[in-house]
Amino acid sequence: MRADKSLSPFEIRVYRHYRIVHGTRVALAFLLTFLIIRLFTIPESTWPLVTMVVIMGPISFWGNVVPRAFERIGGTVLGSILGLIALQLELISLPLMLVWCAAAMFLCGWLALGKKPYQGLLIGVTLAIVVGSPTGEIDTALWRSGDVILGSLLAMLFTGIWPQRAFIHWRIQLAKSLTEYNRVYQSAFSPNLLERPRLESHLQKTPDRCRENAWADCARQQRNSYSKIDI
Repeated sequence: MRADKSLSPFEIRVYRHYRIVHGTRVALAFLLTFLIIRLFTIPESTWPLVTMVVIMGPISFWGNVVPRAFERIGGTVLGSILGLIALQLELISLPLMLVWCAAAMFLCGWLALGKKPYQGLLIGVTLAIVVGSPTGEIDTALWRSGDVILGSLLAMLFTGIWPQRAFIHWRIQLAKSLTEYNRVYQSAFSPNLLERPRLESHLQKTPDRCRENAWADCARQQRNSYSKIDI
């Protein structure tokens, strides 16, 4: 987008209430996902809803969606594969299956503290969902894996509809800060005002501090000048 493009009053209003907008988006996505599950009678229908909330909840700005979408889907697919292998190992040896799950969760924790935390998170979540299937029921595990992938794709779809941009949010916050700074300056130093502007509660003491600091600087400079004269 163009950096010099002016924002409409509607955009400013939306971005000032971005938490309400994001909460509304998550609520509508949950309801639509629930209706899709009921309409197509998808087995293991809890997991698309859980996955959608886990993935979509922390995403608000568009810059977070595109690069992390592939991380989340990749983590979901890898977690599903690790979970299916774990179920097959359980039929052979339970200790071997536990060692495999421990190694997979180590990978989850290692990635969670790196540059791809969401990928590590979804590896662990998907592994837990798939491994939670009854022993030997690969069909249930496959359905759960597919449901997690479906929830991931739906979360990406709903988040991509009218996403918020961090750059616009930054512009609004910067304009607000500059406006408050201008009010503080006028109320503290401007001699041309007939009426002082109204300040918010957290800024009311700022002009007094500014005047005190200014007088302190003047007094310090005056003392320095006197000391030079004495010398």
